[in-house]
Amino acid sequence: MVSFCIKSLNKKIIDELELHFNNLKMQDIFYSQKKFSKFYNFIFHYTGNNLDDFYTILSKIMAEFIIDNYEKNFILSILKYDFFYFSDDEKSSILKNLYDLLNSKEMLSERLLILENCIYEFHKTTRKYNIDGFINFRIGDYKEFLNTALEQAIHKYVLDKEYSEYVDLLKEYIHTQKSQTSKMHLIYTSDDALLLDEFGNIVTTTASKKYLSDISFSKNDFILNSILSFIPGTLIVHSFNQEDSFIHFLKLIFDNKLIICDNCDLCKSFSAISIKK
Repeated sequence: MVSFCIKSLNKKIIDELELHFNNLKMQDIFYSQKKFSKFYNFIFHYTGNNLDDFYTILSKIMAEFIIDNYEKNFILSILKYDFFYFSDDEKSSILKNLYDLLNSKEMLSERLLILENCIYEFHKTTRKYNIDGFINFRIGDYKEFLNTALEQAIHKYVLDKEYSEYVDLLKEYIHTQKSQTSKMHLIYTSDDALLLDEFGNIVTTTASKKYLSDISFSKNDFILNSILSFIPGTLIVHSFNQEDSFIHFLKLIFDNKLIICDNCDLCKSFSAISIKK
């Protein structure tokens, strides 16, 4: 028989731990609560013979318990002391990014595995311990994983903020500057982009663009630069891929000055040329 005693000064923690053990789907496990002195104790025994399965299941139960009851406080503590310079609104956005990451299938599996490994090794050598001491000193790999995930969430927040500011800047420029032409057409495919004036003449094309600079420019950089030099009153985008990130970007900065088209004569004409290529 293998026996364990987990102690805490907080009865709610012990009650919550027992609730997690209620979900155990394994025979030969018996548990109860006892109070000794000022500590609340959760005591459990395993009377079976398959210790490896027992330690694996125990590690999974404890990992889920720690995530449910301690993870939020870990994260808030890191934000409070290491990233105190963010406002409350900024922290809310960062937390949303973080939980999107942590709740992804890959991240969820990874953090559970890291935590389970910490718990598995600890329980093979320790039978009696204070849960708070274990949380504070025995799951360093898991806390480091959370810290790295939080840094990724912050990085995404900063990039998103810079992107939003860039969009706002261009949007203001487009809507406050005088248009140089009433209308322009953008023919946009995954391989090429052509900018036509209101009479159908090609203004800019990326089909044979040579990149001679050490700096790498995409086709979208050249097209955007051309569009901004004209600031058309209306930009008509002919594209069959409206989910493209550049098309989405144009929607944001041109707003109601942009029209998406995918089935006019011009669309069909350039679609036929693309098919022949």
